[in-house]
Amino acid sequence: MHTGGHFFFRRKTEIIMSGPKDSRISVEEMKRRELERRRREELERKRREAERRRLEEEARRQRVKDLRDNIAFSSRELDTSLGNARNRITVLKSKIVEFGVPPTAEYQKLTRDVETVAREIVTVKGRNTATENERELRDILVDFQKVADKFRRIMDDTPRVADSITAAYTEKLTSEIADLAAALAREEKQRRETENQERIRKAAEASRRKEEKLREEQAAALAEISVMEEAFRKTVAGREAPSELQDEIDTLENVLHTVEKGGHNAEYLRSFAAISLEPRLRDIGKKLTDYENLKQEYGALSDEYLAVCQEAGVPPKTFPVSKTSINFMKAEIDVIHQTLAKRDAERYIGNAINEVMEEMGYHLMGGLRNRPAGIVKSGLYRFNDSTAVNVTYDSNGDMCMELGALDTEDREPDVQEAENLRRDMESFCTGYRKIREKLAEKGLVIHGVSELPPDAEYAQVFNLSDFNVSEEDFREAERNRRSSISGTRGESVLRHLSADGESR
Repeated sequence: MHTGGHFFFRRKTEIIMSGPKDSRISVEEMKRRELERRRREELERKRREAERRRLEEEARRQRVKDLRDNIAFSSRELDTSLGNARNRITVLKSKIVEFGVPPTAEYQKLTRDVETVAREIVTVKGRNTATENERELRDILVDFQKVADKFRRIMDDTPRVADSITAAYTEKLTSEIADLAAALAREEKQRRETENQERIRKAAEASRRKEEKLREEQAAALAEISVMEEAFRKTVAGREAPSELQDEIDTLENVLHTVEKGGHNAEYLRSFAAISLEPRLRDIGKKLTDYENLKQEYGALSDEYLAVCQEAGVPPKTFPVSKTSINFMKAEIDVIHQTLAKRDAERYIGNAINEVMEEMGYHLMGGLRNRPAGIVKSGLYRFNDSTAVNVTYDSNGDMCMELGALDTEDREPDVQEAENLRRDMESFCTGYRKIREKLAEKGLVIHGVSELPPDAEYAQVFNLSDFNVSEEDFREAERNRRSSISGTRGESVLRHLSADGESR
């Protein structure tokens, strides 16, 4: 495009002329890489800081979850132990009924102690485990462990209780035999009764052994399941799971609880462990490992994504933990990096232009009040008392320099102004070549230079009302305009700047 007095840089062979000039400017590769390296280092620092905070929070949540898991496991273990203890008491009671002896003091003490512990279990289970306070959770776990230790000590005494019942039964039998011995007249009858009693005892003993064998087999099968359950709890303890996998874990825990309380025989329990439990445990363990690997990759990428969004001023989006989200974040990060690289290059070019113009002695008066879309840099630099150079740089890399007179309204220059501006254009040529040299020293490459010859045809007037300039510059332009209109302004000698910034 062309407007009067503009210098346009298009990709053409350079023509050394002194009229309006345009060019395309960009950051050379080495400088661009340096800007990119600095930006990425800062983003990496921010990412590491975000990752550190995230890992600290995850560790805290992990400790809380571990405590809650241990409390839950202790609670279930106490429930199971309490059930077994009550079953044991039931067996002892059946022996008392079978032997026909009164409850021994040891048996009565055992039942009281078990019920006391049962109430303590209810009390400790009523504690608030939903708290996030690690100290409170550790106190609850300690209380569980104290109750469990007390319960173990009580149950360690069960063999003595069984011995007391057997002793009572033996004492009863001895008393009965003594009474029979005293009745010599009924010796034969007593013998038959004794034999019958022995048969009953042996039958009861055989029945007891059979029941004990079945209970031992059941206990062994339950122990095998408990080993698998313990391995399962270690597998899931402290590990985060997606909702669908957590449902599987909860379902399996309910199944385990039901089986442990169901009173199934050993054959059923072993079949359940081999066919249902073991394969599901392996599958859940693999899914947890896969999810943790995915979450680790997601967390690292999310930190980088948040860092580049913050740097670019872009509101970050929220993504679920999934492979699709990871791929999308990678694409978003690449796009934002490209945007940041372009932004850094535009800032560097704008700052470099301003530094060079100031070094050349062209003082910045101000920029456009309302920059058109796509304009990255706008600056009006004083050339002499009554003229200025307007420099614009857009997002496509096009740079334009144009020279014009100064006023406070929109108008065309008169004949004398146009001739003065033509001479100013000629004077600006040397300074323009120096500008290009200084920009090149800052790593800026100017492509496709196009220059128009100095001509009164390109003369124009800048309306300072369109620029953000000081009141002093505005009033000076008004005074110059009034002086020109009144005819009192003579032919003045203008101070021009040479390539090295000296007056000429």
